Amino acid sequence: MGSFFFKIYIATTAILVAMFMLFSYFFYEIMVDIDTVLISESDSIYKTVSNRFSQIKEKDWDDEIAHINDVQFNYQLSLIKVNDIHAPNSQLRPLNVKNRVIEYDDEFYFVYLLDNSKQILKIEPVFEEDEFAEVLWWLEEYYPLIVVFVIFAIALLLLVKKLTYPIKHIASIAQKFGDGQFELRANTNFMKPFDSLAMNFNHMAENLDNMLSEQRIMLGAIPHELRSPLARIRFALDLSKTDSSSTKLRARIEQIDAYVDDMHQLIDNTLEFFKLQNKATINKKPLNVIRILDEILNVLEIDINKIKVEINAEKNLILNANPSLFKLVLKNVIENAIRYTDTQIDIKISKINQYVIIKVSDDGKGMNKAEMEKIFSPFSTLDQSRNKSLSGTGLGLAMVKLIMSKHSGDVQVSESSAKGAQFTLYWPLNLTQS
Repeated sequence: MGSFFFKIYIATTAILVAMFMLFSYFFYEIMVDIDTVLISESDSIYKTVSNRFSQIKEKDWDDEIAHINDVQFNYQLSLIKVNDIHAPNSQLRPLNVKNRVIEYDDEFYFVYLLDNSKQILKIEPVFEEDEFAEVLWWLEEYYPLIVVFVIFAIALLLLVKKLTYPIKHIASIAQKFGDGQFELRANTNFMKPFDSLAMNFNHMAENLDNMLSEQRIMLGAIPHELRSPLARIRFALDLSKTDSSSTKLRARIEQIDAYVDDMHQLIDNTLEFFKLQNKATINKKPLNVIRILDEILNVLEIDINKIKVEINAEKNLILNANPSLFKLVLKNVIENAIRYTDTQIDIKISKINQYVIIKVSDDGKGMNKAEMEKIFSPFSTLDQSRNKSLSGTGLGLAMVKLIMSKHSGDVQVSESSAKGAQFTLYWPLNLTQS
């Protein structure tokens, strides 16, 4: 941004300097031409008048001046006494009367000290008062300067238009986006730095649009998700009315209690999801990947008689992440693998370039392409033949996707070597190995 406006500043300064030089040149040439003609003519008039005055008496000079003014119209002649130049209001006061001088004021004129006399001859050019003629003369003398200024004005107009159009375009798109047209995106085919501004706006708009879409899905799915445990609670309550034994009644109450726990977990996860969506910054710290993985596997208490867990990981891998969110990601991905695997889960952790790659695979039924595309959406449901367990709220993998995005990482799902599902986490390393 700084270099761009610096270039504009240099270009504008160069244009102004060039314009000043051109103006000075044309003005100087024009004034030299005008002055040369007037000086030559006034010198000629002075010589003519001086010769005429030498042939007549000084008392007749005024009549001669009046006669000359009657027969010629280009100059107005008059006589001024030398003593008058010292008068307080005299225009000639600062002038040296020993030399012919041009006086510039509202008008200009020439003065000559007459030989052997105490009088000064004042010769004042008289310009034609025809306005049309004056305009023609002005255009004739100044047309090169006028052309330059017109070109400069057009170039400046085009420059301003080119600079302001991207801003107006992005401002218009931003206003329409704010009015609810969330599908609109700004045009990015602009000069620098406006292309970056448009791309950043589009990135922001895309994120907001995705967030709003997720929230709309959430708001539409929450009532549906709550309806299932509520229906089961209602059904259990109806059955409890017919149970005569205290043992059956106690079992119904425990069943209802489990359904209430499901509702409580759903509400907690939903609130956590919204809270995470609205979090602008995340506190991070260095974490030992293997140590966190061991803690999660101990908490999950996997039945080793039914499910085998194979771990292949580089030692002492350190990454920068929020501890609780990193644990939540690993926990959700591994729990998902436990829920759908048949006999074995493979966990591979490695460092590639500036990322720590974590792959969690199962040997279950797997997913088709359509299921892979929607697996990270809130409350997404899979084929019931794969969904062997009814546990879970449908937000686990959606939270994984959101957390990875908050860490500038990514998560992808693909088919594992055992024909099950494989989740791959790409965590930015940000720190070197310890």
